Amino acid sequence: MCLVSQDQCNSLTKCVELMSALRHILITALAFIVWQVYDKNFNTTSVRPRVEGYFHPAFRKVAEAFRTNVENGLEKGAAFAAYHKGELLVDLWGGWADMAAERHWQEDTLCMIWSVVKGAAAIAVARLVDM
Repeated sequence: MCLVSQDQCNSLTKCVELMSALRHILITALAFIVWQVYDKNFNTTSVRPRVEGYFHPAFRKVAEAFRTNVENGLEKGAAFAAYHKGELLVDLWGGWADMAAERHWQEDTLCMIWSVVKGAAAIAVARLVDM
């Protein structure tokens, strides 16, 4: 025995679907707001990140771009080195070694690297194809 008409049932179904979609949107928005508040208020320090290292004078723009990325927070912590024909041209490190911004990145800071083999493998395959 049905207490509502088919039209009313369809309207109720659409209403429930709309409420479910709105709930998902609200949860996503709330998670984004919480993340922003945490990132801005609890993940900050008054100490500015340091950038140290060496660069050949011809690579000053590389060093400036690295420093800008670290100081603006685009990189929380990073290291970069470039060699050409066995000569070290750029060796820079800076930022934070931890997410709480308590330890400065040092020359010997260890970190996890991901997908680093893909580039080398692509170059090796390209060279083999070229032969």
